[in-house]
Amino acid sequence: MKNHWSLILIFSFAFLNGSAQCPPGSVLIQSQEDLELYGQVYPDCKVLEGDLTITGCQDASNLEAFRNLEKINGNLEIIDNAVLEEVAMPNLEEINGRFLLHANPSTEQIGDFNKLRKIGQALLIGENNAMSKIEGFSGLDTIGGGLSITRNSILDSINTFESLKFIGQEITMIDLDNLKHLGDFPSLESVGSFILLLDIDEMIEITGFNKLRSIGGGLVVKECRILNEILGFNSLETIGGSLQLEDMPLVIID
Repeated sequence: MKNHWSLILIFSFAFLNGSAQCPPGSVLIQSQEDLELYGQVYPDCKVLEGDLTITGCQDASNLEAFRNLEKINGNLEIIDNAVLEEVAMPNLEEINGRFLLHANPSTEQIGDFNKLRKIGQALLIGENNAMSKIEGFSGLDTIGGGLSITRNSILDSINTFESLKFIGQEITMIDLDNLKHLGDFPSLESVGSFILLLDIDEMIEITGFNKLRSIGGGLVVKECRILNEILGFNSLETIGGSLQLEDMPLVIID
């Protein structure tokens, strides 16, 4: 019923406003039919004023319908889409809300978001159990909220945050069973709250935070049992909370 109602709304608005490039308010996508309809009615839409939610699609494999989108003033939420293999919006430059990518069982990678410079709230990537790498954020400069990467069971590579300078809240990475190396934050200068790295069983080293100057809360690394090196915090001046390193018998700190 929700799907049928979303189709009616899009058709009705397009009919009454023939020159409109974008739908009003928020957009809900729940099927490949919804995606195709959106692409037909709003092929040149550049700015969405509300949220974009893509959820429960059983037959959508890509997000090509949003290839021209440049700005989302609300949230971008991509949740529980059964066969969505790649997530990409190559012209998107700004999300004023949060970016949530959660529980998409066929999503193998995050593709081209390389023009995205700002996420106003949090970036949350969790429980995408076919995802082996996170890339495609090479232009991202600012995350206003936190960065959370949790329970992506085969994730082995995070190689994409080379331009990121500011995270307004916390960094949380939990239960990443296959991640061996964490170090692709060479431009990061400030984390507003804590950094928590927990239960990353295969991680061997943490490097590449050489420009990080301040952590607003604590730095907590726990249950990373084969971690043997924590390197590259050469510029760190301030930790607002406690430093906790637990259950890591092999660790060397430089």
